Amino acid sequence: AGVAAAFQAPIGGILFTLEEGASFWSTTLTFRAFFCAMMTQLTVNLCYNGVQLGTVTSEGLFAFGLFNDVTGYYPYELIVFALMGAAGGVMGAYFNHINKVVTLFRMKHVNHTVWKRMVELMVITFVMATITFVLPLIYNQCTPIPLNTADWTTQQVDYLDSLVQFQCDDNHYNQVASLYFTPTDIAMQQLY
Repeated sequence: AGVAAAFQAPIGGILFTLEEGASFWSTTLTFRAFFCAMMTQLTVNLCYNGVQLGTVTSEGLFAFGLFNDVTGYYPYELIVFALMGAAGGVMGAYFNHINKVVTLFRMKHVNHTVWKRMVELMVITFVMATITFVLPLIYNQCTPIPLNTADWTTQQVDYLDSLVQFQCDDNHYNQVASLYFTPTDIAMQQLY
């Protein structure tokens, strides 16, 4: 229901439920998931559109931005999409292998005592905090903040307020710091 509401994708919500939450495929579970997604979609539409059913004016509870200049894709790009899918599958399989190796190592060496788990937590926290702080220092390229925004959308203009100056002069921003030191949803939208 959450996926159906967030992305206005009831079928995607059903497939997500069956993929992640079910141990086996059941027609009863499929009907329940479909009914739940249908009720969620109805509720979201009533909240956004009122009693005007049949019209869709929202992208769901979560939007990735405004895409007004979408021209579609060319058939030759399907090869690139297929290669990206295959690369994602290979990287996913490699991630699962690394995860299995790390989990077996942790079960054998770390999980026996509380102090080892605390040391592991502190080391991971220290490494991630160091990477997050040092990376913007290393990549200290200051970019001027655009001033000519006449042909920009209001969404693009609003993102100028979330740019981080971090070690830069006035009217300049650090690109990496603007990605690390902003909320995740704003950082994702700044990339596009």
